[in-house]
Amino acid sequence: MKIEVDAISSTVTLGINGTYTAQELLDVLTSIGKARAQIAKDPTSPVGQPLEAIGNPAYWTEPNHYGSLIAIHHPGYGWLGFVFALAEAAKLSTYITNQLLLAANQSTASTAAEPGTSGDANGGRLLH
Repeated sequence: MKIEVDAISSTVTLGINGTYTAQELLDVLTSIGKARAQIAKDPTSPVGQPLEAIGNPAYWTEPNHYGSLIAIHHPGYGWLGFVFALAEAAKLSTYITNQLLLAANQSTASTAAEPGTSGDANGGRLLH
């Protein structure tokens, strides 16, 4: 496998011919991801950007010496691990709780709202 990063042109040249096991393929994807990270100019927000979303993925969480470890299973990339400092984990918990409360309030309000109205122009999506 050959991966060459050209930071000047922000391109990556790949040479990955071969036969791979699932683990070897995951290793290739990890290497490609690291190459992408060297040239990516991602926006600071996903709002308005194409985003692949996996519905109801398996997840696992546990305390970590740096904060809170959250592992989320992606069917193509396997388990993706993220560690949030405790303050960030607390904020994330608050944001999700607020979205749940908003959704509960919307479902209650929608029974009294006019047909075809949602009650919230942004659909309850919050960027943090």
